[in-house]
This record gives sequence, structure tokens and C-alpha cells, in this order.
Amino acid sequence: MNHRRTHQFHGTDLRRVQCRSRIFWILSVFLPLLAQVRDLHAQDVVVRETPLKAAYIYNFAKYVQWPAASTKLVGTENPIVCGVYGPSALEVYLQKIAAKKTVNGRPIAVHRYDSVANLGQANILFVPASVSDVDYQRIVQALANTSTMLFGERMDLADNNSVTFYIESNRVKFQINLENTEAAGLQISSKVLQLGRLVRGHELVRAGE
Repeated sequence: MNHRRTHQFHGTDLRRVQCRSRIFWILSVFLPLLAQVRDLHAQDVVVRETPLKAAYIYNFAKYVQWPAASTKLVGTENPIVCGVYGPSALEVYLQKIAAKKTVNGRPIAVHRYDSVANLGQANILFVPASVSDVDYQRIVQALANTSTMLFGERMDLADNNSVTFYIESNRVKFQINLENTEAAGLQISSKVLQLGRLVRGHELVRAGE
């Protein structure tokens, strides 16, 4: 009897250690970002949401696997291409990150696209809210059957995106569309998935943090 109690106690301890390890991992990856978005006033969000989104995109890139057949990542010297469609302040912040950081040993190349030509060459594409509905649909059509991870910031167009940024309670949050990421052949670490709101099509799979 006593032996059984001791065994249960150790099992509980193991689960606690595993839980703590998981929490520590999450904090080490995203705590610098979460600390910046916590308890921000509305005006602070407006000023700081762009660099925060750039930082989130960088962290996503580290924990996403693109299809093995993707020619965009042949050779370890090939960069992770982060594209920005049209004029956006986010491009500046991505350039700053690219100057100092790598993604799993790969350099980061930031490209601005002003047309839908060659959009499929990007591993990641950010489309700002200022892009018109017509242009947005052209972008979506151009990225059909590609492995480009599409980031947006308009919830009314979230059905088209891999990831959509939104503001809630004065915090920058993100929604991941599992249907779209799977269709693109993208594998996102479960440790990242548990931090955002998950949807599959129009169905809510998991509420966000």
C-alpha cells in the first residue's frame, strides 16, 4: 500500500516537472513579446503593434516547417524570405530583425512586393490592412497551391490567411487557420499553436490566450 502511494507521488511529480518545462519553454520564446503587449493602453498598441507583429513573424518562422519538396529552402545557405505586400512600416522592423537574426541558421531576406508577380517565392508574406479587397483576392489567388505562409491583419479576410493579427483587450493577438496552413503543407510547432486562437474554416478549435 505504501509502495503504491509512493509511486503515485512520483508520477505526480513527473507531471509537474513536465508541465513546468513546457511553461518555461513558452516563456523563453514568447515572454519578451507578451511582456510588451500586456496591459498596454490603446494608444500604446497603435504605436507598438507594428514592431510586435514583426517580432511575432520572426518567432513563427523559427517554429514552422515548410514542405520538404519546397524548392525555396533547398540548401542551408538559402534565406528565409519574408515578403511585405505594398508599403508598410512593418518592412522596416523586419529589416532590423534580419540584420541581426537568423532562422535556424538561415539568413533572413526581406522583400517588398508591389504586384502579385513572384509572390510564391516568399516563405512568409505579410499583407497590411491598407490593401484593397480586390488586391487581396489577387494575392490569395497568386498564392494558391504554394507553401507561402500568409499573414494578415483584417479579421473580415481571415478566412484567406494562415495567421491573422488582431487587437483584443489592448493586446496584439493572433489567429491561426489550421485549414489553410495544412493546405499549404506547413507544420507549426504545437508549442506555438497553443499560444494563439485556432480555427478550422469557420469553426473555433481553441480560444486564444
